[in-house]
Amino acid sequence: MGGMENPMLTFVSPTVIVGDKSQVYVAAHEMAHSWTGNTVTCADWANFWLNEGFTVYIERKASERAIGLDFSKVAAFIGNASAYESMETMGYWNSYSSLHPNVRTDLPDNSFTVIPYEKGFQFLYFIESLIGDKFMGDLIDQYIAENQFTSVKWQVFQAKTEAFITKAFPAEEGASIIRSIDWNTWVYGPGLAPVWQDFSTPLLKESQAMA
Repeated sequence: MGGMENPMLTFVSPTVIVGDKSQVYVAAHEMAHSWTGNTVTCADWANFWLNEGFTVYIERKASERAIGLDFSKVAAFIGNASAYESMETMGYWNSYSSLHPNVRTDLPDNSFTVIPYEKGFQFLYFIESLIGDKFMGDLIDQYIAENQFTSVKWQVFQAKTEAFITKAFPAEEGASIIRSIDWNTWVYGPGLAPVWQDFSTPLLKESQAMA
């Protein structure tokens, strides 16, 4: 494990502390859990993406500001590849390849992969593409403030998102944005995210060409 957050203390592997600061995103991830995962917590294992998808999103926003957009997008590209590998292992039509795994009588740990981290991040990144970076930050701030010290399911975030968009945008534009978010497919649909997003960058292409 790279790290494990707790409300007052985070445990991290010594390999996180490196001279070039390339692992700083791990520290950012665990600190972000103070808000998404500790202040607001998922109600059950099927909503685990509310902990991890949000935290990866915040982690990559911190990386973008501290290191640069290239670093953040390359991390998303690599993360998406890892999620794809997990889906190959789990099976594309298995609910464990969705954001809402149906654990039933299985051990919850058997459903654990990077999918809630990466597919959850992509869902939030998609919403950001519809409403913009500034509004997305405001939305998450309000969601945390209104639900602090509670355990929630994804429908709470859906209701908050739709209410926020309705208030922040003109009526027709807001309604169009809300219609663009297919919550059921994003949450319950197994396999790849329903909307493809481009995480390629000049730095990534240069690295691939060199390889």
